[in-house]
Amino acid sequence: IRVDGYAFEECSSLESVTLIGGENFSFDYYAFSGCTNVTTLYIKSKNRYYNSSILEQLDDFTALAAIYVPADEVETYKSDSYWSKYNTIIQGWDDTL
Repeated sequence: IRVDGYAFEECSSLESVTLIGGENFSFDYYAFSGCTNVTTLYIKSKNRYYNSSILEQLDDFTALAAIYVPADEVETYKSDSYWSKYNTIIQGWDDTL
């Protein structure tokens, strides 16, 4: 699965993004550029998500209030050099989310 560049650019109605991860899933740069109303990011992958293009776009998510990661990965994300700046909003998810 691939999300093309600028696919959701300036989409003010987008409030939640779910990343499923995996080898066959990728984001082009600027796929979420200007999506300033995203409040929630779900990461449903047991491996830390390192897609550099989405990490750079997180700064556009100025309303981001929560990042949900697999419950057993919370501390790993919080201490990770890429994700640690979001450690106050990283939370665990379970199958009910």
